[in-house]
Amino acid sequence: MAWRCSYLRIAFRGFGSAWAVAIGLGPCACSPRAAAPTEQVTSTTRVLGVFVDAATGAPVSGLTVTVFDASAASAPFDFAAWPLPPNAPTAASYAVAADTVGDAVTALVWQRNLPAAATRTDAVAYCDALSLAGFDDWRLPNRMELLSIINTDAVFPVLDSSVFPGMPAGSATESVWFWSTSTDVQDPGYGWGVDLALGVVGSRSFASTAQVRCVRGGKAPPVQHYAVSGRVIQDLATGLAWQAAPSFGPGTLADATTACQNLQLGAWSSGWRLPGKKEMESIIDMSTSAPSIAAVFQPGAFSMFWTSSAPVNATDNNYQVVIGWGGTVLYQQTQTTAAAWCVHIATP
Repeated sequence: MAWRCSYLRIAFRGFGSAWAVAIGLGPCACSPRAAAPTEQVTSTTRVLGVFVDAATGAPVSGLTVTVFDASAASAPFDFAAWPLPPNAPTAASYAVAADTVGDAVTALVWQRNLPAAATRTDAVAYCDALSLAGFDDWRLPNRMELLSIINTDAVFPVLDSSVFPGMPAGSATESVWFWSTSTDVQDPGYGWGVDLALGVVGSRSFASTAQVRCVRGGKAPPVQHYAVSGRVIQDLATGLAWQAAPSFGPGTLADATTACQNLQLGAWSSGWRLPGKKEMESIIDMSTSAPSIAAVFQPGAFSMFWTSSAPVNATDNNYQVVIGWGGTVLYQQTQTTAAAWCVHIATP
């Protein structure tokens, strides 16, 4: 088996009704691991500008984010550069052609029909060499791009099969992993994959095989990623406002939901809520670990964070995201405890 885990990842035993996110957990080996080949991903890095205070516009010293240059075909930046697509995108959300699928929200264009499964090295090479629909600038997607097409109201697969056909036969009953360009910074021989049958995320050896779906296009990231105003942080790419630091936890899903609904912070005396799975994943910083979150945020001692997204194939189980180990996504029962990191639409 090629997958690694934190000790929480063994909680995949059940699948249920909301997500949580963990920070600062070390990995363990799920099974014996074969030596993985080294893979050299060529890219340049750049700084996305400094963080600025939303009220004054003044730079906040010491808070910069280094990401992959968007011009590097094989390794784009690893965060959402666009407002997040709906939790349950339908065929109407896309422009569907014979060979491609366009997403108006993200401006990404997807390869519609799947090639053969491949190792991570071969997947990168395949997409870089692909010529399709009159374009030759295809690339392997990053993890957030793959998550953008998930339908959180579906399972087996978590895609609209009329839009994205050709999922392997096993996708009706078991995991089907897809490669991303996102590398596990705790182990350069491993990269992040997204299971488009179940909607979970995990780290996979480059030597193993997974499905490939190439992408091109996308919106350019903002020059400035976050704006800081007191205890509120605005993501200028997604249009979401976040607590700078979580204020509740640990507690059950019901407790976390109530805590966010009762929150009064910044310009808003109401309207705070638990984030959805895609929203929580959008603040993962793939370039760091323990915690895998931008330095502008202050997770404190909390490890697990609830989200509001609920898988449909089990009751009383919740999605979770492990921020401490790259944003691993798993499931937990709703009566287990975790913290809440509340979110708000950024327009007061």
